[in-house]
Amino acid sequence: MLGIRDEIEPVFLADEKSNRYVFEQDHAVYDLPSGVNEFKGKLKSYFPKENNGIDLYFERARKVYEQNRALDFRKNQESPVFTDEDFVSLSQVLDSLF
Repeated sequence: MLGIRDEIEPVFLADEKSNRYVFEQDHAVYDLPSGVNEFKGKLKSYFPKENNGIDLYFERARKVYEQNRALDFRKNQESPVFTDEDFVSLSQVLDSLF
């Protein structure tokens, strides 16, 4: 990909308030850390009744990631393969999990 694959390095925001989501209408603020496991754990602490749905969502997201090489710049050398998830909205996924 453009011959710069080895030059790409992710930059993670370490400050716990770097990923802050503010929902003014609900007077809610959620600080979510970087890293999948940390992010998932924090979501579970905010929404303990939704632990199962959170696990199912992240498992589904992991499967989609693994099936779609276009989501990984290190493997993105060929045309993407379409999966069933390409034709489902996020709203439909969340409604089926929660």
